[in-house]
Amino acid sequence: FAAGLIAGLVSVVISLAQVFLPDAADGQWLARSGIPGRAVGNLRQPNHLSTLLLWSAVAVVPLLETVALRRRAVAEVALSLVFAALLFGVVLSGSRTGLLGWGLLDRRLSRTSRGLLLASPLICLASWWLLGSLSSMLNTGALGASTRLGESQDYSSGRWSIWRDTLVLIAQNPWFGVGFGEFNFAWSLTPFA
Repeated sequence: FAAGLIAGLVSVVISLAQVFLPDAADGQWLARSGIPGRAVGNLRQPNHLSTLLLWSAVAVVPLLETVALRRRAVAEVALSLVFAALLFGVVLSGSRTGLLGWGLLDRRLSRTSRGLLLASPLICLASWWLLGSLSSMLNTGALGASTRLGESQDYSSGRWSIWRDTLVLIAQNPWFGVGFGEFNFAWSLTPFA
């Protein structure tokens, strides 16, 4: 869990550099973002970055649950701030999929852990607001992440058409599919609407 948390924190630092100091991304140690104003981490893909950050945020919970009692108050505050930073990184990525990644509630968890999980949508909203405020203060116009999160969905193109075509392939081959590892080939050669 600690290793996952460290990977997430390093990715948040890289994301902050990509969004707020894009010239610092040298392409060697810090990947350049191909999407201006959006964090891609060193993974170079916003959805992969948001998944890593969500798993890092999830790692906060077991760490909170195992903290020794004498250091509990300090650890709760520190890990709560780390949790918020990881979710801010998800917002920097502009990944809408990443923002939908929460839905965990376990009554066996401590009050702090449950509170963090339940507050995660509010933390994301506060992060989105903060990102917009920073964009205004820095006179950078709309940052890529805030623009991406505010986009409306066009259900006739992009991902939605891929999902529609996928469902058509599943309907055509319901029992055995198109073959292991052959989806891309089948999808490329199948005529769709």
